[in-house]
Amino acid sequence: MVSAIVFFQKTFKCSSFLKELHFAVKALYDYTATIPEEFDFKAGDMIAVTKVRKSGWWTGEPPNLAEDPEKSGKRIFPSNYVTIL
Repeated sequence: MVSAIVFFQKTFKCSSFLKELHFAVKALYDYTATIPEEFDFKAGDMIAVTKVRKSGWWTGEPPNLAEDPEKSGKRIFPSNYVTIL
């Protein structure tokens, strides 16, 4: 089952984890993944956050899933690169 979340005119296609969604964040800077558990994003991208960790590495749904379905699924990203909406 695929659901859609709309944040400020951006649509995310996500797996059925809506009950796990905490909030949305907006990327302040570009980030390039360094390991397979991470994902790339650009400044301005919206990310659906599903888990917050004290380490600062949060779990979320990558942006632009419709363009690149191979990168779908929850992955980690650095929280100091984003701002909470």
